[in-house]
Amino acid sequence: GDNMTCTFFGHKDTPSSIALPLRNAIKSLITDEGVKRFLVGNNGRFDEMALQALEELEKELDYQVSHKRISEIQKRIDEIEEILKHTSE
Repeated sequence: GDNMTCTFFGHKDTPSSIALPLRNAIKSLITDEGVKRFLVGNNGRFDEMALQALEELEKELDYQVSHKRISEIQKRIDEIEEILKHTSE
């Protein structure tokens, strides 16, 4: 539950018919399984649907979940690696 992280990486051409089942699955992860951290891919329709569902559910459930795009995380990793590179010189 509290320590679980769920990741979403999908396909660029995912049909819109997936949106509602995806939203229901995410809602179940939050309400039934207690998942609070989600990582979402950077590209494609599936990733956009997952992110949209997370943002909507956060408001609907009045519940704070952590959701980040993988690109945000990679940017931070790159920044840390740059800092470490300069401190080891």
